[in-house]
Amino acid sequence: MLDRGLALYGPEANDTRSLLRGFLVRFQDEMWPKDGAGVSPSAIRRGGDIFFEKIQGLSPKDEAQRALKGQVVAIAVDIGKARALMYAQHAATVSTPLLVVLVLWLTFIFISFGLFAPLNATAISGLFVAALSVAQ
Repeated sequence: MLDRGLALYGPEANDTRSLLRGFLVRFQDEMWPKDGAGVSPSAIRRGGDIFFEKIQGLSPKDEAQRALKGQVVAIAVDIGKARALMYAQHAATVSTPLLVVLVLWLTFIFISFGLFAPLNATAISGLFVAALSVAQ
C-alpha cells in the first residue's frame, strides 16, 4: 500500500520508493536472516528515520498529492508501530536463570505443602488446583 501510494504520488517520489525497497529488504534480513547474521537494529532504525524524513520532504503540488501524502505518512507510521511490535515480540521475554529459579522455588513450595498439609480432600484439591494454575 505504501509503495502504491508513493507511485500514485508521482515521479518525485521515485527516490523514496527505491529507499523503501532497500529498507524492506534490510528489515527482512534482520528479522529472518538466511545465514544467521542479520543487520543491526540500529541500522534499520536509521533507515526508517531517513525514509520517514524523505516522505516528510515531499512537497505536494495539488490537493490530490496532499491527500496521498497524508495517507502515505499514516501508513508509514503504522508500519513503524508494527515494526516496533515485531522487535518486541522477537526478543526473549523470560531469561533462563529466572525460569530455573522460579521452577525450583515452586517445586520446593509444593513439596513443603505436600509434606506438612493434612491428608484430607480439601488439602489435596487445593494443591491440585494450585498446581494447575501454576502449570497454565
